[in-house]
Amino acid sequence: MLRKPQKISLGVFSAVSAPIRMQALRLLASKGRLSYSEIMEGLGLEPSKDAGKFVYHLRNLLSSGLIDLDAATKKYKITELGLMVVNFAQAVEEYALKSSGKLLVRTSRYRIEEFDRS
Repeated sequence: MLRKPQKISLGVFSAVSAPIRMQALRLLASKGRLSYSEIMEGLGLEPSKDAGKFVYHLRNLLSSGLIDLDAATKKYKITELGLMVVNFAQAVEEYALKSSGKLLVRTSRYRIEEFDRS
């Protein structure tokens, strides 16, 4: 039987297993509070085509505690737990880049990325 912390961590890892959800978390971490439409636009989704599946992904992030909805403003915000996940994902990506032995630089987006001469 799983203890409560284990259930929470499994829920978090399940929630971020879909790339679109991780992209939404990163968007909220970088831009702050955003409305449903602003998140869709920021992710390059079309409301007429992608609204149904996007609602599913937002509900998943909400139920896992990675984002919250401010009922008064109808805007979504990343939670402290969501920010921890974004920072962890960035650390893992930086580790993978460093391990590859490639030349790395810190970009204006405060990320470590592979050097691109162009």
